[in-house]
Amino acid sequence: MVNEVYKYVPPERIDILKSKRICFSTKEQLNDNYEFKFKIKACREDDDEQQFLIEQILNSYDFKNELAFLDNMKFIAEHNLGRSIDLKEFLFLLLNMNQNGSDFIKGLIKVLEKETIGAFQKRLCVLCLSNNPSNNFMWGYYAKAYTGFMVGFDSDHTFFNKKKDDHDVVRSLRNVEYMDEIPTLYLKDAVDNKSEIETSIFYNKHTDHLAEQECRFLDIVENAASVTEDGYHLFDLPKGLITSITFGHNMSSNDEMDIKNIITNDPFFDGVSLYKASPNDDSRVIERHELKLVI
Repeated sequence: MVNEVYKYVPPERIDILKSKRICFSTKEQLNDNYEFKFKIKACREDDDEQQFLIEQILNSYDFKNELAFLDNMKFIAEHNLGRSIDLKEFLFLLLNMNQNGSDFIKGLIKVLEKETIGAFQKRLCVLCLSNNPSNNFMWGYYAKAYTGFMVGFDSDHTFFNKKKDDHDVVRSLRNVEYMDEIPTLYLKDAVDNKSEIETSIFYNKHTDHLAEQECRFLDIVENAASVTEDGYHLFDLPKGLITSITFGHNMSSNDEMDIKNIITNDPFFDGVSLYKASPNDDSRVIERHELKLVI
């Protein structure tokens, strides 16, 4: 028995089957305002925060001009202290003793936070799927009032497990966690490559979307097989990943026949099962009935 996850699509997405490629969405292409948005905090322990942030500023190439300026200014503090100090100690002094200096360092920290969020948002793309093949909302909204279809994928396929190591926070299929609060990214965890960041940052949605029963697969935009003129990142689908196609009960006979012809005449789709989704008016359950291809 194949474990499946599902993609609800409108009828024009027959191009997925024709091209054998599927679109991964970047943040700008998602319809959820809260996707990939999170708060930034330096460390889980407040005592470590100043030390960590100053080390990040010192190691950041983006702040080379600001650091050069500060390095030329630290002679003022050295004169007052009566001794030489390094740039790291000078940053601590600015952060804790002088209001103007503190505001300057905090400004650099805000830039660091913004760049961290932006880097994640620009490099990540996501394939959003569902664990539920009989979701009335999904059929109505994403499959265009049942005129579209649903693609079933083998959730155990190697396509969904490309993690480089146990700390890789993308490249594996995971269920979405639904939450009302904004998740927090701890910069130190990200720098230390800790897996604690994975579910709370990239695999969450607002509880308003709970009915979708979403699971998702994230990858890096550079891994896309191609990018369309509109900026959509397309990834190749390997043979064996698609396990079923389910037609919506309002799908046109022409669209249904086009898909049947593709499945019948292309060995790539060997073993793919076809179904028809039909609403049961008595139970209010969306039922799937297997179709037999006549060759």
